[in-house]
Amino acid sequence: MDLSAAWFRIDQANQYVDPATNIASQDGRAVHQGWEVALTGRILEHLTLTGGFTILDANIDKAVANEGKTPQGVPEEMARLYAEYDLPVPGLT
Repeated sequence: MDLSAAWFRIDQANQYVDPATNIASQDGRAVHQGWEVALTGRILEHLTLTGGFTILDANIDKAVANEGKTPQGVPEEMARLYAEYDLPVPGLT
């Protein structure tokens, strides 16, 4: 089994598409900070599962129009699960 945890902060240029004009623009900074936990383990002889959960606080900073809002397309929470099965054919998963 493998358990990992991470705290992160990403500060990058904020890019968005104006829905009225459909034009991409940049304004201010998009700051994403949060934490992530992931777990990987072999459940059965041929089955490995990987899962994780992320909590994210994202907001726009130093922007004229969108100050304090959440960047487009950024979720507050995200969960994922991935399964991998080893077939009886050598090297095929």
